Amino acid sequence: MSYANYRYMKARAKRWRPENLDGIQTSDEHLINLFAKILSKHVPEIGKFDPNKDVESYISKLDQHFTEYPSLFPNEHTKRQYTLNHLEELEQQFAERMFSENGSLTWQELLRQTGKVQGSNKGDRLTKTFEGFRNQLDKVQFIRKLMSKANVDDFHTRLFILWMLPYSLRKLKERNYWKSEISEIYDFLEDKRTASYGKTHKRFQPQNKNLGKESLSKKNNTTNSRNLRKTNVSRIEYSSNKFLNHTRKRYEMVLQAELPDFKCSIPCLIDTGAQANIITEETVRAHKLPTRPWSKSVIYGGVYPNKINRKTIKLNISLNGISIKTEFLVVKKFSHPAAISFTTLYDNNIEISSSKHTLSQMNKVSNIVKEPELPDIYKEFKDITAETNTEKLPKPIKGLEFEVELTQENYRLPIRNYPLPPGKMQAMNDEINQGLKSGIIRESKAINACPVMFVPKKEGTLRMVVDYKPLNKYVKPNIYPLPLIEQLLAKIQGSTIFTKLDLKSAYHLIRVRKGDEHKLAFRCPRGVFEYLVMPYGISTAPAHFQYFINTILGEAKESHVVCYMDDILIHSKSESEHVKHVKDVLQKLKNANLIINQAKCEFHQSQVKFIGYHISEKGFTPCQENIDKVLQWKQPKNRKELRQFLGSVNYLRKFIPKTSQLTHPLNNLLKKDVRWKWTPTQTQAIENIKQCLVSPPVLRHFDFSKKILLETDASDVAVGAVLSQKHDDDKYYPVGYYSAKMSKAQLNYSVSDKEMLAIIKSLKHWRHYLESTIEPFKILTDHRNLIGRITNESEPENKRLARWQLFLQDFNFEINYRPGSANHIADALSRIVDETEPIPKDSEDNSINFVNQISITDDFKNQVVTEYTNDTKLLNLLNNEDKRVEENIQLKDGLLINSKDQILLPNDTQLTRTIIKKYHEEGKLIHPGIELLTNIILRRFTWKGIRKQIQEYVQNCHTCQINKSRNHKPYGPLQPIPPSERPWESLSMDFITALPESSGYNALFVVVDRFSKMAILVPCTKSITAEQTARMFDQRVIAYFGNPKEIIADNDHIFTSQTWKDFAHKYNFVMKFSLPYRPQTDGQTERTNQTVEKLLRCVCSTHPNTWVDHISLVQQSYNNAIHSATQMTPFEIVHRYSPALSPLELPSFSDKTDENSQETIQVFQTVKEHLNTNNIKMKKYFDMKIQEIEEFQPGDLVMVKRTKTGFLHKSNKLAPSFAGPFYVLQKSGPNNYELDLPDSIKHMFSSTFHVSHLEKYRHNSELNYATIDESDIGTILHILEHKNREQVLYLNVKYISNLNPSTIMSGWTTLATALQADKAIVNDYIKNNNLNI
Repeated sequence: MSYANYRYMKARAKRWRPENLDGIQTSDEHLINLFAKILSKHVPEIGKFDPNKDVESYISKLDQHFTEYPSLFPNEHTKRQYTLNHLEELEQQFAERMFSENGSLTWQELLRQTGKVQGSNKGDRLTKTFEGFRNQLDKVQFIRKLMSKANVDDFHTRLFILWMLPYSLRKLKERNYWKSEISEIYDFLEDKRTASYGKTHKRFQPQNKNLGKESLSKKNNTTNSRNLRKTNVSRIEYSSNKFLNHTRKRYEMVLQAELPDFKCSIPCLIDTGAQANIITEETVRAHKLPTRPWSKSVIYGGVYPNKINRKTIKLNISLNGISIKTEFLVVKKFSHPAAISFTTLYDNNIEISSSKHTLSQMNKVSNIVKEPELPDIYKEFKDITAETNTEKLPKPIKGLEFEVELTQENYRLPIRNYPLPPGKMQAMNDEINQGLKSGIIRESKAINACPVMFVPKKEGTLRMVVDYKPLNKYVKPNIYPLPLIEQLLAKIQGSTIFTKLDLKSAYHLIRVRKGDEHKLAFRCPRGVFEYLVMPYGISTAPAHFQYFINTILGEAKESHVVCYMDDILIHSKSESEHVKHVKDVLQKLKNANLIINQAKCEFHQSQVKFIGYHISEKGFTPCQENIDKVLQWKQPKNRKELRQFLGSVNYLRKFIPKTSQLTHPLNNLLKKDVRWKWTPTQTQAIENIKQCLVSPPVLRHFDFSKKILLETDASDVAVGAVLSQKHDDDKYYPVGYYSAKMSKAQLNYSVSDKEMLAIIKSLKHWRHYLESTIEPFKILTDHRNLIGRITNESEPENKRLARWQLFLQDFNFEINYRPGSANHIADALSRIVDETEPIPKDSEDNSINFVNQISITDDFKNQVVTEYTNDTKLLNLLNNEDKRVEENIQLKDGLLINSKDQILLPNDTQLTRTIIKKYHEEGKLIHPGIELLTNIILRRFTWKGIRKQIQEYVQNCHTCQINKSRNHKPYGPLQPIPPSERPWESLSMDFITALPESSGYNALFVVVDRFSKMAILVPCTKSITAEQTARMFDQRVIAYFGNPKEIIADNDHIFTSQTWKDFAHKYNFVMKFSLPYRPQTDGQTERTNQTVEKLLRCVCSTHPNTWVDHISLVQQSYNNAIHSATQMTPFEIVHRYSPALSPLELPSFSDKTDENSQETIQVFQTVKEHLNTNNIKMKKYFDMKIQEIEEFQPGDLVMVKRTKTGFLHKSNKLAPSFAGPFYVLQKSGPNNYELDLPDSIKHMFSSTFHVSHLEKYRHNSELNYATIDESDIGTILHILEHKNREQVLYLNVKYISNLNPSTIMSGWTTLATALQADKAIVNDYIKNNNLNI
C-alpha cells in the first residue's frame, strides 16, 4: 500500500479534503522511515515527527504550521500552493539522493545514454527540477535504461517510480469505475497474464546486454519511440500487479459494440486505463449470453486458501467495423454495460483517434494514421475541398443572396463595446486580419453597429462572434421552415451505405445582398467593419441557409440526400448506386462554388453520426456524448440547472419510455407556486432517467411497406404509446416511443375517455406515418369498453367524443383488445415510477395536493346499501338488473357503479356530507377549492346535486373564509362628494411627511379648496400639535378666505383631538373624516399631494435640503395651472384674474371684480358644471372595476380584510387573511358600514369600514358545525345560539383566539369543548335557555 499512502498524501495536499479518498489502513514502514528522514532533514521549520505513525501525521504537522503562522497563509489557496511546492521540492531531493545512494544509475549517465546531453558540458543537467527532467527525457528510453540497470523488485527503484508516476497521473480521474470489483479484476489478470504479460514485459528489456548509443540513435528506433508514446508503452508490471497503465495518458469514449453472433449491440466503454475487459451481469442476462465459470485460489492473510468464483465469456465483437475476439470478466455492476481495456486494443493493433472519437486498425508495418482523404473515385472533385481552397469571398448567386429586411429604417442601436483582455485582443486581431485578407469583411461607415464577443471552440481556441441581439429586434423574421428531425430520419429507411459531407464555414459561403452590408456592421477596438457574407448570430440566418442548401441540392434531397443546415447525408441502398449519388451531390456543390471540409467528411460508411444520432441500416440511436451529458449530470442546485437538465433529457425523449412520468417530480419544482426543495423523490427520478439511458433502444426506420402496430395505454396522469413495425423475422421492432402528460381538464376525464385520449394523442403525434395508409394498421388497447365506443355508430355522448370520432375517420385502422398484462410496454409508458400521484392545481389557491381516497371498507359498503333503501330510484336499480343494463350500470359488491367507474349515492345525505368533509378537511388535501374538490370526489362518487352541495360546504367553511383571499373585483361603486357652491366653502386637509429637514421643517401642511382646487402650502414639523395646527390654519386660511362650512380630513390624532373640536366649534365648521385605509374618500388631497411632491422634486432634486425656499414658487405654479376638473386655473376662479407669470406679461383684470356680479355667478356656475361632469366621468371609469353586491343588513356577519386595511394586521405571512366575523350594526353611508367590534379593540380601530374591505361570512349550521379547533378557544365572551345535530349539542360562540390573542373570533364548537374553555358561561347559557342536557 506504499503507493496508496502516497496518493492519499498527494490528494490531501492538493484538495485539502481527505474524505474524498478511501481511508488508508496500512503503511509501508520503509517508505515512512525514509519519508521521515527527508522531512526532518530538509524541513526544519516543521520539525521532526514519529516515523511509526502514518503519513497523515505529515498533514497534521502542516495544519499546525498553518495555525502558528496565520498571516502567511490567509486562505486555502496559499495553503495548497505551499504544500504543493513543498512536495515537489522533496521529490527532487529524494530523486537525486536515490540515484547517488543506489549507485546503479546517475542523472548524467542516463542523460548521456539517451542522447539528451550535447557538447562538452556533458556533466551539466538540463534542468534542476524533476518536472523539467521528466519533460526533457525520452520516456521510452528512460524506462528501458531503468529496467536494464536495476532489478524491478529493488526497493529503491520501485520507490523512485512511485514518486515519478503521479506526474503522469495529475490529470487522471480517480479510478472509481472499479471499486468493488477491483480485487477480482486483479486476481483475474494475475491468472490470465501468460503470453500477454511476457510479451509486454519484454518490451522494456534490451535485445542484447550491450545496448550502445549506436543502436539507440537509429532512425527507426526514434520513429518507433514516438509511436510508442501513443500505443506501445501500455503498462509497467510488477509482481504485485498494481501499477498497470500508469505511465500513459488515459482516454475514454463509448462506442456501440455489435455482437454478430447474437444479433444485438451494446454500448461499450473504451478505457485506456482499464485493467481488464468486463461485462455486467445485467447485460449477460438481457442478451442471454453464454458464460463459463472461472475460479482462483488466493490466500488473504491466513494459511487457508479462499476460492473466488467468477464467470467469463468469450465474444466476437465489432467496433467501428473492426472485428475482434476477446474474453470478458462478468461483474455485478458497472457504469456501462461493457468495457474494453487498452491491452485488448494493443493486441489487436487498434489505435484511438481522440479528435474523431473513432477507432482504426493499423497494419503491421506502420502505426501512422493518416487524415481521411477524398477517395480516388471522387478525385475529380478535389478542387472543392478545404485543403485546396483558402477562405475567400464567394461569388453571389442570383436569388440566393442573404437579405436583411428590417421592420423600420430609422432605428438606433446602443453604442457599447465589451471589454477585451489582452488574450482576446490578439484573437480579435487575427480574425480581423484574416477576414480582410479573404475579403469577407471590410471597413464600414455605418452609424449602427453591434459589439463583438468571444466564445470557446471545442479545441480550446477562441472564436470571434458578433452579438447581433440588438439588431435582431428590428429584423423581419424568415418563416422558411427547418426540417423536422423525425421526417429526415424516416427518409433514410432502407439505405445501407452512407456518406456524410460537411461544408467549410458554411454561412460564409453566402453573399449578402448588395446594399445590405452596412446593416451587418460590427464594432470592435480596431474600428467598425461590415460583413460581405452571411454572418453567424443574425436571427434569419438559419432559415436562409436551409433555403439556400435545399435550392442547391434540388430534387436530390427528395431521393438520396437529407440535409439539416450544413450537415449533408447521402444515403443509398447499394454501393454502385451510392457512387452515382455522391457524384451527383458533389457536382451540385461544385457548381455552386461550395467547399467541403474534408477532415470532417466520411465516405461509404455502414454507420455514421448525423445530427446527434448514430445511423445505420438497422435504425438509429443517440450519440454517446448526448447520453453522457445526462449520465454525468450532477444534482441540480437551482431551477436554472434543472431546466438545463430537462432540456438535455427532452432531446432524448424518443429513446426514453415513460418520459413524462419520469420527469414529473422534476417538473413540479419548476412551478411558480412551488418552493424549491430537493427531496429523495427528485433524486430517484434522475436516477431512473439515467438508468433508461445506460442501454438506450435502437429505433428502426419507419417503412411504409411493413405492417404497423400501435399500442396505447393511459394512467391517471399521462398517456403512452409505442409504434412498432413487423420485420422479416416476424417480430415487431419499435419505431418510436411517445408519452404525454395530461392537462388539468384531461385529468378529470373518465377512464374510458383517458384511454381514448391516448389513442387520439398518439395518432396526432405520428399522423405523418399513419394517415391514409393503404392497409389498415392495428391499435391495441387494454380497455375492452373502448372498442365499443369507437366502433359504435350511435350518436356520441358529448361534443368531445363527436370531435374525436370525426378525427378518427381520417385513419384506416382496426382496434383490438389485449389485456394489460400483455400490453406491458405501453402500460409502462403511462405509469409513474413511484407511488406519488400528481394532482392538478386548484384554480382558487394554486396549491399542489394529493388524493386521499376513502377506503371502501365493509362498514362503508353497508352504510351505502342502507342509504340505497331510502332512495326510490337507486333502490329500483339495485333490484332490477334489466334497468341496470339499460342505463349501463353495474353492481359490484353491492355498490352501483356507472360507466365512468363512479359509485352512485343518494343525494344530500349524512353519507355525502361525511364524504365531502373527509376530502375537504381530513385528508392530504388541504382545504381544496370548489372546483378541485368536485373533480376529486367525482373520480369515485356521484349523486344528484353534488356540485351544489360541495359549493355550499366550501363557501361555509370557516377555515377557508378567513384564510383564503378573494379574486373578485372590489365591492362598492364610487360615491363622489357633491361640489360646493362657492370657493373656500368646503376644504380638505392633509400632511406630507418624510421630507428632508430644511430650515428646521420636515413636513408640509396642505389645504385644498374643493371648489377652485386652490392649494395653500405651509411648512411645519412632523411633531406639530393640534393647537399649532389650529393657529396655522387661522393665520393662513381663515384670515384670507373666511370661515369654511366643512373640512374633510383623515383620522389623524390632531383632527380627532378635543383641541381641534373646540377650534371647529369656535369657527362654526363641520369636520368630516375619510374612511381609514380608503384614500378614494379624499382623493383630491391625495392627488394634490402627489403633484406637489413632483413639483418639489423638479426644483430641488439636486439640493433637497432647500425645499422650504421653493414652497412659494411651487404654490404659485400649482395654483396657476389649468385644472382638468374645472378647465380653469384655481387662481383665476378665486381672484377673477390671471396674474403676470413673467416680466413680459401683464396681469389680466376683469372689468367686474364684484363677487356678486353676474359674471362671477356665471363663472361659478360653469365651474360647478365642470366639477359635476368630472365626477360623473370618474365614477364611470371607477365603477368599471368594481362589483355590485347586495347590501349588508344589521345582524349580518362579515369579515374584515387584514392585509390592505391594516386592521388587526400581523407581519406574519401565515396569519389569516380576514379578521372576524363581526356583526353589522348599521349602514353609515352609501358604501360604509359600522361593525360591532369587541371592547378590547374598539379604542384601537374605527368601527366604520368601506364595503370593499368587507366579505360576507357564510355560516350554515346544517353544514358547518364544530368549525373551531379546540386549541384555539381562549376566553368565551358570548354564546350566540345552539343546534342539535345527531344527538350532539353544538354552540355558536364568540371567543378570544389563543393563536391570535388580539382577535375576537366566532364559530361552532361542541358542548364538551365549550365546557373546557369556560364552564360558568356555558352553564349560564344552558340554564337561561332551559336546555335539557
